[in-house]
Formats: sequence, C-alpha cells, structure tokens
Amino acid sequence: MADAFSYLNDLYQIAVEKGYPKTDGDAAAPFREGKIAMTTNGNWALGDYENALGDNLGVVPLPAGPGGSASPLLGVDGYYLNPNSANPEAAIELALYLTNAASQTVMMNEAGHVPARTDVEVTDPLLKGFADAFTTAQFRPQVPQMGKYWANFCGDSEVFEKGTPAADWVTTATANANKP
Repeated sequence: MADAFSYLNDLYQIAVEKGYPKTDGDAAAPFREGKIAMTTNGNWALGDYENALGDNLGVVPLPAGPGGSASPLLGVDGYYLNPNSANPEAAIELALYLTNAASQTVMMNEAGHVPARTDVEVTDPLLKGFADAFTTAQFRPQVPQMGKYWANFCGDSEVFEKGTPAADWVTTATANANKP
C-alpha cells in the first residue's frame, strides 16, 4: 500500500506542477467539456459524462501495476428489511421484485446500474467497461470496518500536500484502523 501511495503521490505532484485537476470533483467539468482526456470515477458519474460526450466516451478498467491487476473497492446496493414492519412479507416481495432479472435490466438500461445478477446481459459498452473492471475488484467492507477505512485511509493530503512519507502514513493509518 505504501508503494501505491508513493506512486499516487508522484502522479499528484505532476498534476500540481502541470495544473491538472487533482480529484474527480475537480476533473468533472473539464472532462465533460473535453478539456482533459481522461478521469477516474464510478458509474454514478456515467449519465453526466455520457450526456456531455456522447459517442466520444469510453470506459476501461484501471491499468494493472507491478503487483498485478488493479483491485478497486466495489460497493453494492442492497435492500434492508425492518423486522418490526407491520407487513414484512410485502417488503420481502418488493425486494425480490427489485432484484429479479427484469428489474435489474430496467435499472441497467434506465439508470446506468451494473446488474448484480449474472443472468442479466450487459450490452452497453460503457457499462461493460465497468463490469469488466469489477472482475478484479475487492468488495467494499461494511460497517464498522468501512468506518475504520474512511477514518484512517482518506486523509491522504498528509502524503500529497504535507509531504509525509507514504510508508509512515500507511503505518500510522493501519495502526489506527486496527485499534479496537
């Protein structure tokens, strides 16, 4: 992880030097306007990018590095059922309906969601790019583990902007994440 953050810091410093956008938020408008050639983001941004760029938009997985394929965090949506509901059977029926193949197809075609079901064929090349990227992804941990990630590994400005060596930052973040 320290090597990865050292590499990302090298890229960040090049971005600072060249005046490139440094975050997905900073890059959104210039990317949509065709002022920069690429950005990294998730499928939640696909609709805006596709509306702006049309057929000039493509999606590819993150490139492999010296350690092998990229393995981005993959978040999934789910349906939660309240056991105290007055009508839990209706909630279960709705969840099953929303996760069936027909509903997943509608969600894919109308909202740009990559289907969780393997029996739904992804035909849109842009969504296929995300689906391909997901084959090497790591499932994003759920709470409380994800809270420990956000709280400890998202303060990367210590490395990028303040100059803390990546190995020191990772050591500290890992120690803090592993505290009970």
